[in-house]
Amino acid sequence: MPTHRLPKRIISACTATAACALVLPISSSYAEEALPVASAAEASSDDYGASSIDVNSAVREEGTDLVTVTWTINVKDSDDIYAGDLTGETFEYTGEGSHGVTALDEENQLRFYTLRDERGICLCAGVQTPGDFIDPVREDSSAPYWNTFMIPQDTKKITLEFPGFEPAQDVPIE
Repeated sequence: MPTHRLPKRIISACTATAACALVLPISSSYAEEALPVASAAEASSDDYGASSIDVNSAVREEGTDLVTVTWTINVKDSDDIYAGDLTGETFEYTGEGSHGVTALDEENQLRFYTLRDERGICLCAGVQTPGDFIDPVREDSSAPYWNTFMIPQDTKKITLEFPGFEPAQDVPIE
C-alpha cells in the first residue's frame, strides 16, 4: 500500500496557521469594551478625512521575535475604509489585507514588514476573515485589526506606519 507524504509546503502552512491561531488576539469586529491606546495616528491623506488609528498593543510571543500588533481604525468624515486600502507595494502579497502596515525601530534604523507565509498571504487582518470581520469600516464606526511582525527581542519600542496616516510613535512591545 503506497504511503502518502504531505509536502513541506502544506506542513509549513499548517504550522504557521496554528501558531497564528495561538497568538492572534482578536478578529476585526466591533470591540465589546474599549481597548487601551498605546499610540495614535491621524489621517495624513484627504481621502481619510478626520479618521484616525489607535494602536492598542504590540505583544511579543514569549521568548521569540514574533510580535502581534493590534490596532483600531476610527472612521470619521470619510468614505468607508477597507483593510485593502492599507496595502503596500514593497513586497508582493497574495490577496487583500492590511499588509502595507510597517514597524520601524527608529533607534536602530530598521524597518519591519508584515509577515507573509510561503504562498505570499499576509499574516494580518483582511485576508482570512471570520464571519464577524468588519470590512469596510463605515463612517462614524471603529473596528480592530492586527498585523504580525518578526522584530528582534532587543527592540523594546516601535513606530508604526499606516498608508495614508501619520506615524504612531513610541509603541512599547510588551
